[in-house]
Amino acid sequence: YERYVFMVHATSGAGGATEHLNSTIIQRPRDRFAKREDYLGFISTAAHEFIHTWNVKAYRPKGLAPYDYTNINYSKLLWIAEGSTSYFEDHLLVRSGIQTTDEFFKNFSKTINRHLTTPGREVQSASETSFDKWINQGGDHARNYGTNIYLEGSLLSMALDIDLLEKSQGKISYKNVHNELYKQHKLPAGFTEQDVLAILKQLTGRDYSNWWQTNVSSPASLDFDALLAKVGLSFELPEKAKATPSLDAFTKNTGELLTLTHVRRDGAAWQGGLTTDDKLVAINKKHVGKDLTASLETFKIGDKVTVDFIRRDALMSTELVLSEDFDKPKKVVANKNATAEQKALFKAWMGVAHPNDVKKDD
Repeated sequence: YERYVFMVHATSGAGGATEHLNSTIIQRPRDRFAKREDYLGFISTAAHEFIHTWNVKAYRPKGLAPYDYTNINYSKLLWIAEGSTSYFEDHLLVRSGIQTTDEFFKNFSKTINRHLTTPGREVQSASETSFDKWINQGGDHARNYGTNIYLEGSLLSMALDIDLLEKSQGKISYKNVHNELYKQHKLPAGFTEQDVLAILKQLTGRDYSNWWQTNVSSPASLDFDALLAKVGLSFELPEKAKATPSLDAFTKNTGELLTLTHVRRDGAAWQGGLTTDDKLVAINKKHVGKDLTASLETFKIGDKVTVDFIRRDALMSTELVLSEDFDKPKKVVANKNATAEQKALFKAWMGVAHPNDVKKDD
């Protein structure tokens, strides 16, 4: 490009971004730039849209090439179009020195934890969620029975990248797959699942059909402990983490009452018949304040409680059994005992030295 334009609309209440052939439009609240976390959020969005210059704008899945603005454009590969872009975005920021490895680990941990606490990951595959993207209505059904192309695509990209690097002693990565997609399937043609599998075989000499069937065409079952161990990392609970009782539901403050915003499939609230938009009034006749965690502190996991709630202006009651809090986030950290081989693979994967090999300031 002789000229590539980032159009940033710093305004009130706006968000999101859209990639174009030679530019990107980013909408962001004007007060979300100064803090380090806000800056990284902005620069991550900019990196994501810039990577789309290649992945989507130069090559993209068949079904999206060319765009048909009069119909829904179905594709089973949106997880590559968006999820792989999210994956490369994080790596670009680390390799460029904009984001530290610790900051990457923090975001990476959030991504894995979101995956693990999304019930729909056990129901819908990355291929299916890609196909359903344009007709998905969101809400409880989407979270309980579906998943997210950005989330799943990013994690599948990570799993494939580490696998390729490990089996080639760091010589072949997922980036090589995208280089070939760019060379072999530039627009106006689009690429298919079989095209991706053919490139994987061309690069490695191995058939990835079984991997694809297990992780892409079926709900992915990724072993994060094993994957991260290959690059000298661990995925573990913080030392201070403890089991706490939970309704297995998310809430928001709406005036004097907490309103359920998501009820986790097969969780405590679900089993008790609660649903989204129910307003919590009391647990065992004690008023639920604006902090649900505080209201549950006096109970234990396995306690049977009576929950009073309001549904469509009617006061109702139900009994349920409190479960263990499903949302106990684990952290990606450097393995202090990482081997030389694992640290070498980490460097091939991230483009920077393993944290164990980085000298800390005195």
